[in-house]
Amino acid sequence: LATLPARAIANLSAAELASIINFDTSGLGAPLRATYLPSSPTDGSPHATVADLTDQAWRNLLEAAAGWWVAAGLAADLPANLSSFTVRVADLPGALLGLAADAQIIIDVDAAGWGWHRPDQAAAGDDLIPADRVDLLSALAHELGHLLGLAHTAEEGDLMFESLAPGARH
Repeated sequence: LATLPARAIANLSAAELASIINFDTSGLGAPLRATYLPSSPTDGSPHATVADLTDQAWRNLLEAAAGWWVAAGLAADLPANLSSFTVRVADLPGALLGLAADAQIIIDVDAAGWGWHRPDQAAAGDDLIPADRVDLLSALAHELGHLLGLAHTAEEGDLMFESLAPGARH
């Protein structure tokens, strides 16, 4: 799993972004975006990033996200194939939370400025997503859905909906 350095790449198209981070855009679907809100939190607290996640932590997250798809009756063999997926971290422009194509998932380093809710930092048994954080597990499961060939849905709140609001789990 590779972590890419943060870059000043605001206002780039998906194709331009892909060329910067050497990501093949063939088959690239529409990216997952943070639901538009006037601004990111301004309480002065540090943003929860994913820059420090280890390879094993990413594997654990991928296994948990794959479990959602298996529970939904899709891709029963997905957990056995997780080693074929690569997760990268980048400073994606604007409200982008993640992209996926060609067995690669790119996750924004700090959830478009909102900060990620990371399961590894939550108290045991605590499934609540703080109102000022974006759920990393939902974003990762969403991008896995694209790798399974699923497109965005029109149902707000659905895992494959095009955006994810802080405080929500899809």
